Amino acid sequence: MDLDLAFIFSEQGDTATVQGQANVPVVATSRNQNQQNDDMGIMPMANVELTIRTVTLSVTPAVGGLVTYKNKVYRISNIQNDQDENAIVLQLIDNAQ
Repeated sequence: MDLDLAFIFSEQGDTATVQGQANVPVVATSRNQNQQNDDMGIMPMANVELTIRTVTLSVTPAVGGLVTYKNKVYRISNIQNDQDENAIVLQLIDNAQ
């Protein structure tokens, strides 16, 4: 599985700065919605999701941490692990929200 991820990142990847660690290889997915309704009101949804191979990180991302991607600063709103723990998905919202 990790070899498949390595191929995807080499073919489609970009880089980001994750909590101060520069040039972290990522694969990004954008979302159009900025808010979702739930029982507690309107909550911000991820503007961008970044998938990162865990072996490329020297820092441990945390909710609320900052990520710079394509010259824009985002805040981590959620972190998801894949089943094999070879990658994580950072859900990011615009830091200005």
